[in-house]
Amino acid sequence: MSNELRCSHCDRLCRAGERYCPYCHEPIVSVDVSDGKLDDIPLEYWESFIDSNADKYLKVFKKHPDKTWFTDFHLPAFLWSLEWMLYRKMYWQAAIVWAARVLLVFGMVLLFPVMPVFSIVAFFVLAVGMQVGFALFAHALYKQHCLRHLRRSLGSVTSGGTSVFGVIVFAVLADLLSTFLLQPLLTAMIYNLS
Repeated sequence: MSNELRCSHCDRLCRAGERYCPYCHEPIVSVDVSDGKLDDIPLEYWESFIDSNADKYLKVFKKHPDKTWFTDFHLPAFLWSLEWMLYRKMYWQAAIVWAARVLLVFGMVLLFPVMPVFSIVAFFVLAVGMQVGFALFAHALYKQHCLRHLRRSLGSVTSGGTSVFGVIVFAVLADLLSTFLLQPLLTAMIYNLS
């Protein structure tokens, strides 16, 4: 099997000398199947770290074996970006996205008395743009997250996987923060501006 490559587009085995996949006719840009590694890390470590849906993530990662940044739309990251990041234990990335959303809301509140229509339209465009942009780069962000942890642990995979607990804790903290800090602040800002 050492003379076979796996197509990164349709995931079928192809002969090593072929430049295009005979099944989907896309260029073959895959790593050797017998190698069993992605970015010099054994696939078993990747699978163990990613845990649930490892096959789906690895299929996307194998499409871009030597790229740090790439685009590949990820629907769960579009619909539930913060929850997806927390589920995948990407805590500091989730904090950055949450802070960007809070700043966006504060910006809208500050602009609303001056330019109400513009602030609503701008908020909508920026919010959707953030979600689409994040969904396009979510796989690349997650690959970088995995690489950082896998290279640091050198094979002893202990901190990977998923965390429903992280999502629940975030939901409770976000609700408390919203109720006791953000809503009073926004209310005070609105009253001061009017």
